[in-house]
Amino acid sequence: MKRLSGNLLALVGLILGISAGIGVVLLKEYIIGEIIQSLEEEVVAACPECSIEYDTFAISFLTLSGRATNVRINERDEPKLTFPSINATFSITEILSKKIYLETLVLSQGYVDGVGPDSVTFRFIDQLTKPLPPELQNKERWRAILNTLEIKDSRLREPFGSSELTGSDVGLFVKRIGE
Repeated sequence: MKRLSGNLLALVGLILGISAGIGVVLLKEYIIGEIIQSLEEEVVAACPECSIEYDTFAISFLTLSGRATNVRINERDEPKLTFPSINATFSITEILSKKIYLETLVLSQGYVDGVGPDSVTFRFIDQLTKPLPPELQNKERWRAILNTLEIKDSRLREPFGSSELTGSDVGLFVKRIGE
């Protein structure tokens, strides 16, 4: 039996390594795209007149964490949630079922316009924490599920008829229970 030369083995190893690396990068970009699309769909499901915008979005599968900068949820082009930075940790235990669990979502030093039951904030949080109705449960649809939300050192405004409630250095903590 003829032995392969060391140079040929090194070349084969190099090609396999490059191929595996490209595969990992492509898979990561695909999953990032699906997560972003899922969050956009969740915003629209919570508020049909709303959209989400951001400047940068990065995910690390090594640390199972992500970060987005200059994140805004707009209702009819008016900002309702604005945060310079959002940090998250997530779980991929059900990634084959197309579910990404946002274990912690930390929004810091931002602005929240409305926190009552009719606000974009309330509807978005509710959308991410409650189970989907049967008519929307589609296996082809990725789902972002929020377990814990923390808003820190932020400002808020809530209208009350002809008055309004305002706050600064406000914190809010939401923990999902069930499902």
